[in-house]
Amino acid sequence: MRIRLSLFCLFSLLILSGYADDKTLITNPLRGWERVGEGKTPWSLTTADTLLFKGNRQDSLVHTTVYSDGILKLEYRLPAKKEAGERVGSVIVRRENGAESKGVHVILGGIESGAIEYTYLSASDREKTFNSGAMAEVKPKPLGEWNTLEVRCQGKKITVFLNGKLCSTADEVPFEQGMIALEAHSEIEFRNLIWQSK
Repeated sequence: MRIRLSLFCLFSLLILSGYADDKTLITNPLRGWERVGEGKTPWSLTTADTLLFKGNRQDSLVHTTVYSDGILKLEYRLPAKKEAGERVGSVIVRRENGAESKGVHVILGGIESGAIEYTYLSASDREKTFNSGAMAEVKPKPLGEWNTLEVRCQGKKITVFLNGKLCSTADEVPFEQGMIALEAHSEIEFRNLIWQSK
């Protein structure tokens, strides 16, 4: 009886919070992803839920489902031998279909880890780049350790948490839906990539 009541309470809490639909995006084999790059793929699964990028030029994996409001959760790790302070790649939410790299980037690696960046057209039809910067007191873990990243998407607002701490916010994002992508140009690992629909 207690187990049924506990499960009912847990399910009710998930429904009330608005996030009841979790979708695991890294599976073995990878399903729903398309590669954007040339030559032999630098992406490989090292375990059932860990994806490794081991290349030296920009390459992307795009999840072909279109998402709007929700929360993207993942863990990422840079190798212990990496140069500290170097930007390694990004997680892209609300990526435009067919537009290479267009969308809302959350920067991974370097002093801007967790910063939000996107390109948009200004009122004068000139392309401009928005970069939120990352809060100085929020830093990634030492190289070789796993970091947690949570990207909350609600309407035109994107909020990023790095290792449980608020890292950056953008309030007027021009993209309200799109695909999720992983972009890298240097070694990085991803795991536990989950989308929670609102």
